[in-house]
Amino acid sequence: MLFRSTTDRSRPVSTITSTTSTAAAVLPVAPAAATAADVLAGVDLTGRRAVVTGATTGVGLATARALAAAGAEVTLAVRDAEVGAVARAGIVADTGNERVAVGELDLSDQRSIARFVRLWDGPLHMLVHAAAVAGAPLTRTVDDWELHLAVNHLGPASLTSGLHWALTAVDGARVVTVTSAAHRDAAFDPEDPHFSDQRYDAHLAGL
Repeated sequence: MLFRSTTDRSRPVSTITSTTSTAAAVLPVAPAAATAADVLAGVDLTGRRAVVTGATTGVGLATARALAAAGAEVTLAVRDAEVGAVARAGIVADTGNERVAVGELDLSDQRSIARFVRLWDGPLHMLVHAAAVAGAPLTRTVDDWELHLAVNHLGPASLTSGLHWALTAVDGARVVTVTSAAHRDAAFDPEDPHFSDQRYDAHLAGL
């Protein structure tokens, strides 16, 4: 089953935006050393719903935990539901917020994205793209796409597009993409985005 709530079983975030009333409120840009918990200190997100990709480790897990601590209903969008269940249990234990669910989602597979979108029900206030891959050997997805491009860019774009109806169902919805400035180190090649002709470079692909 896609969305499961089960009771058994970082890196800093620089900006998070949220709605704390009927009017959208944008939190100020936090210092580079601030954590997700620092940014959300004193913010009440009760009644808000969030989806966080890559929510089992690193910045995704930290973000999901901070959102849950602020009272949001959070869905952990993860490839492995069992690992997601472990992450959920930790978040619930840390925050006391039981409104945390696990949704299976593989951003490298457009069918998985479509399934996640199809099973999503109701409005969505926050969509946080934290999942990513970096430095992987040349890997083709089921759609015959290069893995980094599929997971880091095309997958999130498809997920955002698919959930557009849920995001626009509320005032002041937010889409947050967690990234770095590393992409400035290399130019994107629109003629060969999947490294079909040029020599594969894992570092270049991951930027």
